[in-house]
Amino acid sequence: RGSPTHPRVAARAAMRLSRALALLAAACAAVAALATPARAECEVCVAVVDKIRESMPKKERSKMEFWEEAIDGYCGTVDGWGSSKAMAADDKEKKLCYAFTPIKKEVARPAAMGMPSLKVCQRASKTDGTICEIKHPKPPPDLTKMTVEEIKKMRVRKLKDLLNEHKISYKGLVEKDEFVKLVLDKRQKALDKKEL
Repeated sequence: RGSPTHPRVAARAAMRLSRALALLAAACAAVAALATPARAECEVCVAVVDKIRESMPKKERSKMEFWEEAIDGYCGTVDGWGSSKAMAADDKEKKLCYAFTPIKKEVARPAAMGMPSLKVCQRASKTDGTICEIKHPKPPPDLTKMTVEEIKKMRVRKLKDLLNEHKISYKGLVEKDEFVKLVLDKRQKALDKKEL
């Protein structure tokens, strides 16, 4: 009855093994799902910390004072805020630098200890909650991937939103047909540009 070669015993063992593998796969998927949003959550901060780290010589990366100097060099000092001294590339990075300035030591300390950029940002966000909330804007939808029928079915509000996302002026337009024509014209220009 309890023999390992008995068909029922073998079936139960196979069932237990398949359940264990399913639980393991679910746990791995859950861990991966938790890890992905965290990086996207702090995307601007992680990018800035990575850029600052890459700008530093390797021998200086373990010293807190060099990290503080590198943060000043990248973001600019309070006196030189927004001057040519600052290397922050876009508005989102400048906003992050503004948040980094008062808590420079809290950013420099874990970074100097060799902590990964994501952990540095998560720790800094405990002091200033906006650090991980700063995100790059998502790109506007690709007009070339939209069909003519999809565009014609859109409501005027959605067409206006689409035009705003692409920074296309629609001043003076009133009728839906005018909005559709403008979007279709921009779509055609984008298609022509892709073919070149």
